[in-house]
Amino acid sequence: MQPLDKSLRNQLERTVKQARDIAEAAAEAALGQLGVGEAAAFEHLSADEKDLRRKLRVHGRQLGDALNGGKVQSMDRLVEEVAYEHWHRMLFARFLAENDLLMYDGVAVTLEECEELAEEEEANNGWELAARLAAKMLPQIFRPDSPAFQLQFAANHQLPLEKLLAELPGEVFTASDSLGWVYQFWQANNKEKINKSEVKIGARELPAVTQLFTEPYMVSFLLDNSLGAWWAARRLSETDLKTSGSEEDLRQKAAIPGVPLEYLRFVPHPQPLSMNGEGGLKSQSIVAHNYVAPEKLEAARQFRREPTEKEAEVWGWLRNRGILNLKWRRQQVIEGFIADFYCAEHHLALEIDGAVHSTDEAREYDAVRDGVFAGKGITTLRIKNSDCTRENLEALVKKATSPLNPLSMNGERTLNAESKPHPPADT
Repeated sequence: MQPLDKSLRNQLERTVKQARDIAEAAAEAALGQLGVGEAAAFEHLSADEKDLRRKLRVHGRQLGDALNGGKVQSMDRLVEEVAYEHWHRMLFARFLAENDLLMYDGVAVTLEECEELAEEEEANNGWELAARLAAKMLPQIFRPDSPAFQLQFAANHQLPLEKLLAELPGEVFTASDSLGWVYQFWQANNKEKINKSEVKIGARELPAVTQLFTEPYMVSFLLDNSLGAWWAARRLSETDLKTSGSEEDLRQKAAIPGVPLEYLRFVPHPQPLSMNGEGGLKSQSIVAHNYVAPEKLEAARQFRREPTEKEAEVWGWLRNRGILNLKWRRQQVIEGFIADFYCAEHHLALEIDGAVHSTDEAREYDAVRDGVFAGKGITTLRIKNSDCTRENLEALVKKATSPLNPLSMNGERTLNAESKPHPPADT
């Protein structure tokens, strides 16, 4: 990783300074809407809003905001905290995405893919989903229980923040010193303001004036994924990498006393699929790890943008928990394959089989894929286009999710629905 060149550093500085102004205005407006600084809660607030207000007031006092006269509360520190947390969660999401570290079900995703997945994941937009993924990956940094993240910025503030971040070149996030510069630029205007005021420098003013402080998580993240990664590559064996059940297992194996490597991330290495002489996929070369080639990700995106007529119809039934209150995703990449639809709650892959699946080569490929899915504990549901009515599909899914599902008794992992239901007999 190379350091930022001067032009990119200047662009980053302008962006971060603008972001702080916008984020603090957004935080102040959102806190004011809840009446966090007021002596009493507004009558129109809901029970949940009143509860959030109480949490934010307590959090503000923990940060050092004062109760004036025991009722009205200042919000200076809370405004700064909320603004900082929201902006840096977005910034870190972009940093992870640009370095192929923003993970969605074990697969690295881009911000564009987050935008496509947002509706299915019940997020307002791709940035919100990306921020969620970043917080899930790094709960030590972005505490899920923090009331700061329960506060929503208004669109007139949120959208400009997203625009600022989106306009930064990708090279900014792959440079070795970006995160260090970010905190310095965040404090730049505050430093100038304090110096001009000629106030006595105390604990509150010291970080901004000296700029000798960088967030501990930034230091730890960079160290763990540079020096720590170098160490892990020498400490871990190929067997460790292939058999470990999770990133946490690998971190524990690589760690030494006093150096937990809690921010170290592992990205699966590519293991390309090989083809036989006739263009078919060799069974023995199925991807063994959850790596997704760029062309596979692009194919999944294309399939979501341009579904077949039947897939579009089925998605209309499945989306928003339309069948049996189950949540489904479209074109989910799993172990190098693309499932038409996937339900994570019950580990179900749903395939809508058109005529292309009727050839011997396609059947062989499907069998291999079903076997790979089965190895991951995923049940494949198959239904032909001609048989795929809402009623048939709901019956198939209901059977697969039933506690008496025959698949759980015979060990198989593929369930086919190939015959149309008979019309009910006259009574």
